[in-house]
Amino acid sequence: MQTLAELNRNRAERRRAAALARHGIGITEQNAEMPRGGPAPDDPTKDPAVRRRLDLLLEEQIVAAEVPSRLKPPVDLPPGVDPLLDSTRVRLYFGGISEMSLHRWLAKRGFPQPDLRVGQRRFWRTSTVEAWIARQILRPTV
Repeated sequence: MQTLAELNRNRAERRRAAALARHGIGITEQNAEMPRGGPAPDDPTKDPAVRRRLDLLLEEQIVAAEVPSRLKPPVDLPPGVDPLLDSTRVRLYFGGISEMSLHRWLAKRGFPQPDLRVGQRRFWRTSTVEAWIARQILRPTV
């Protein structure tokens, strides 16, 4: 039975091999079947330059995967325009809270109702959300 560290190491090696193949740093047939003891002697990932390049590519993929494209603003707004935030962006604004937490805040914590509703979707102006945060900061605590 493999330990968690071994499973993670094997998963990382498979990701590196897939990234190498995608970016033209191919693995030859000779070292494609890696022995259980570790990488083959002529494995391209042993080269430090290739390893650095591969690590950078993997980091870029991880960063790109963290923020889905639908969460990025579709266009740059002109200055002075107060953008609308949908519920997903509002939740990310507060550090990635859950949909249930936002629902509770709306019901019990005085979070403002949406400025705009389109079907089932809710939108808040950025200024509305920031004003609520300012009120929370100024509110005396018990």
